[in-house]
Amino acid sequence: MPPIRFFCKRCNLMIKIGAQMAGRNVVCPQCTAKILVPQRSDPQAEALYQFLKEKRAREKADKIIASLDPAQQTQPAGPPCPAPSPAPEIIQTPQPEPIPSAAVDGPRPEYPADTNDSMDELEDLEPDEVDGWIEEFWATVPETEGLSNRPRTLRNAAANDSEHGENEQAEMASSVSRYQQTVLLFRVWLMVVFLIGLVAGIYLHSVYADWRLRHKENASHAGTEHADATITVSGNLYHRDFDGRPTADADAVVIVLPQKSVPKIPITVDGLRPNDELFDPNGDSVQQIIEIGGAFQRTGTGGEFSLPLKKSGKYLVMMVSSHAKRDEAKPTDPTVIRELRVFFRNPTELIGEYRYALEEYDFQRGHYVLKETF
Repeated sequence: MPPIRFFCKRCNLMIKIGAQMAGRNVVCPQCTAKILVPQRSDPQAEALYQFLKEKRAREKADKIIASLDPAQQTQPAGPPCPAPSPAPEIIQTPQPEPIPSAAVDGPRPEYPADTNDSMDELEDLEPDEVDGWIEEFWATVPETEGLSNRPRTLRNAAANDSEHGENEQAEMASSVSRYQQTVLLFRVWLMVVFLIGLVAGIYLHSVYADWRLRHKENASHAGTEHADATITVSGNLYHRDFDGRPTADADAVVIVLPQKSVPKIPITVDGLRPNDELFDPNGDSVQQIIEIGGAFQRTGTGGEFSLPLKKSGKYLVMMVSSHAKRDEAKPTDPTVIRELRVFFRNPTELIGEYRYALEEYDFQRGHYVLKETF
């Protein structure tokens, strides 16, 4: 396949390369720019190559003809020779006409077979000589759109390369300037974020400190109120024996629960039931009752109890006998179970089979005495 000829887009150097390199990237030997090899030759590059090859062939023919001029032949020494016959008339072959503009994209004329179809001979030429040939070629091409202002000489190529270098330096300086601006903006952004975080931290710390101060004041004030509003609830529990006489109900359970405060987790009844062997006055269930502002106690041998309360308000007082049992035919009141379920996990197990009493009281500052007979 014939080689591909095309121009470098940066320095306008005409490049010749094998057809197998079509579609690949190559490096220009003059300006080292990366160039994509076209699929076929550039018509203008092919026309320029044919023009230069024809010019070279004409000059070579002129040199051969000039070497045959009898005026330049030297006579050898020796005896005189007869008069030479008249020199034969030398007829020069007509010079081929310049390639018209229509032939740029049309078929190419045939050339003698002894002409070398390569650009090797042009590599030894001086730049001024090549520039002269290129300018002479473009002088034969009409000034049409896309052809009149295209620089193809080596001088113009050098000027274009210098201009391209200046453009690259300007682009590099612009890129460095943009990079510096980006770094500066990033630093400013970090500084703004740091200042915002610092201000927000100071503000949140002040809010937290103010909240702690108010919380301590409220706790102190509430403690004072509780101390001033000390309430005592005491009394005795009895149950009737087989003869119907009231008898002290020892080990009965008395629980006081505030209606406006409920535990976060329902209280288990283990250790709170009458006659429960797992009873612990400092157990978790008892502590949960105390934390919500209530009280728990088992009656003594005389059925007596005494419970202190720190805050006035409405309370539920639950009393469960440890001796008197309910009739099996009498179920637990659903209303009682519903009210106790707010505080206990399984209120039915708290009551069990024993008799009970649940009353609502409004305790204010003072001493209250309660009595209940089961």
